[in-house]
Amino acid sequence: MKTKLITTLATVALAGSLSAANVTFSNFAPDFSALEAVTLESSGAVVADGTGTVSIGYFAVESDIASARNLAELDSAFTQFGASTSFGGVGAFNIDGLFIGGADQPILSGSSFIGKNIYMYGKNTPTNEAFVYKFTNTFEQDNPLFADTVVLLDGASLLLGNAISSPTVDVGLGPDSHVQMVLVPEPSSAALLAGMLALGSVMLRRRAA
Repeated sequence: MKTKLITTLATVALAGSLSAANVTFSNFAPDFSALEAVTLESSGAVVADGTGTVSIGYFAVESDIASARNLAELDSAFTQFGASTSFGGVGAFNIDGLFIGGADQPILSGSSFIGKNIYMYGKNTPTNEAFVYKFTNTFEQDNPLFADTVVLLDGASLLLGNAISSPTVDVGLGPDSHVQMVLVPEPSSAALLAGMLALGSVMLRRRAA
């Protein structure tokens, strides 16, 4: 199985590299040093094969991630690079909770992507849940072609979601820690917004009186 996954990563990385900038993204590494990010729903269930999406790109205003009231607002704040991928699928051998994708598009002079940090944005629309990671890696101009690989939890900061090391989850490749999606907005954020709206309403009523 490990040999097949290593071959898959190499194949995905090469798929778009001959025509445009290419970024391979996944939650497992060829040597399995970063197979520690099996993705779960907020309920604790492993994200099922063929559901949800994971994309890379950038958020121009990072604070929009925490303030988003729903997935539509997160989508609007996110500039996607290339195509997204789903959880499981042929590339990840239909294993629940794993994903791998290869996004490619030209990055020419003047592109808004140049110099931006790479963000990974995973979501499950039916359950209104998501995770967001920010990598230190940045998009660069094709010269002649830009290529990079990012692996979840490998040199990345978690901006939305929960990283859990215990208890571990085993999807057939041994016990591993995991990343858990959260509801958008997170319950704490929703409570804060509700409190601010309630306070504003009270202040308006007092002024009117």
